[in-house]
Amino acid sequence: MKFLVSVLFFIYFINSFRVNGINHLFMCDFYFNPAKSIKPILVGKHDETEEVGCTINNPILGEIVFLICPKRKEGDYENMELVPSNCFASHLYSPYTAGKNEKDIEKLDIDKKYTHSFSYDDYEIKTFRVPSIYKHNKTIYCRCDNRKTEKEHNDKEKFQGKTGLVKIILSEKIDNSNILDFTDSNISKNKNIKVNGTNYEIDLVENNIFSARIENIKDGNFENCNDMLYVKFNKIDENDFSIRTPTIFFEDINCKATFISTENKTFTIVMKASKTENIEGCDFTKPNGDGIYKHGFVLNDISDNEKICTAYIGSSKKKIVAGIKCPYKLIPTYCFRHVLYEKEISGNKVFKTFLLEDILGFRDIEYYSNINNGSYIVGLPIKSERYAAVRCICENNGKRGIMELKIASSYTSFISFILLFITIILLYLS
Repeated sequence: MKFLVSVLFFIYFINSFRVNGINHLFMCDFYFNPAKSIKPILVGKHDETEEVGCTINNPILGEIVFLICPKRKEGDYENMELVPSNCFASHLYSPYTAGKNEKDIEKLDIDKKYTHSFSYDDYEIKTFRVPSIYKHNKTIYCRCDNRKTEKEHNDKEKFQGKTGLVKIILSEKIDNSNILDFTDSNISKNKNIKVNGTNYEIDLVENNIFSARIENIKDGNFENCNDMLYVKFNKIDENDFSIRTPTIFFEDINCKATFISTENKTFTIVMKASKTENIEGCDFTKPNGDGIYKHGFVLNDISDNEKICTAYIGSSKKKIVAGIKCPYKLIPTYCFRHVLYEKEISGNKVFKTFLLEDILGFRDIEYYSNINNGSYIVGLPIKSERYAAVRCICENNGKRGIMELKIASSYTSFISFILLFITIILLYLS
């Protein structure tokens, strides 16, 4: 019954928003999802975290955040709190550890059409659709705080509830050069656009966000745009929309969009991009540097039973994709969606299979595969807040090629930049 109610709610909500285009939904479910449960756990158990995170990192125009939070009830949620209680409706909450300090609450004054709240017997649902005009280096926090719920079993074992934390990071404003206003006569001055009459040509790069304004459009069609996989398109009103390009182009792009205005005026937008080259990753079919990825070796030629190939992504805007080529047995089968990750369990460090999105704490990840040649690629459009080293294993005839993918965090990238800056200064002074 609860599931049916949630489905009906979802249908109602989407219809009430009148969503146009393709929208990404972020679900922070601390009630139905057992992987994000905030029920009491045994105090001191090292393989259980006391905080369950749900991070939405720089959503672009039109993306919707769902928060499902348990209500205060006897049992597992006896002292449950939603902080702030009117989460998403009108407040920016930071820092999230000082819930009773009024100075930490800032008015957002957002339009009511961007937020909804629904209450049920056992849980409540909060929603927020973030318009790009609020992308001004803010971090919105909401938390389902169950830490005050404590239990005892057998007079010895103490159990304490967990915290479900939603963090919406808005730290990348769209650059003015990426706002394409086709209603502005000065659009030809935009460095990203070439204008020839009513024809507009835009040079695209990987993982780039741009917003556009087009008025009085009654019809349109697209040609040669199928190669632009993972394009994110969001549209709220009749005139404005945003596009984020994918992290990788597999072919040269020559996508043509033709629009017809209500005055029967026709104009075209041609989006061009070059095929992505020099991809990070490990090819286990060719010597190092000869394969489709930067690193690798011929698996069947290694002298030992196993050998590690290390790849790095996330340290800069240009290093956001990595791939593996393994036309043999791949472990996990659905690498990179599933990866091997080292965890400490009962005092022992072991590699277990996890979803990459659970390790990094966000879902905004691109996955590509070519099963015919055993090639798989992962793209990270946003920076991870967490450093992670994950593995996939290529196995054949008793030989194992281990790809270790090291994913830099936004923090480690910042520290690396500072160290590089200091090094340059020291070299200059010397």
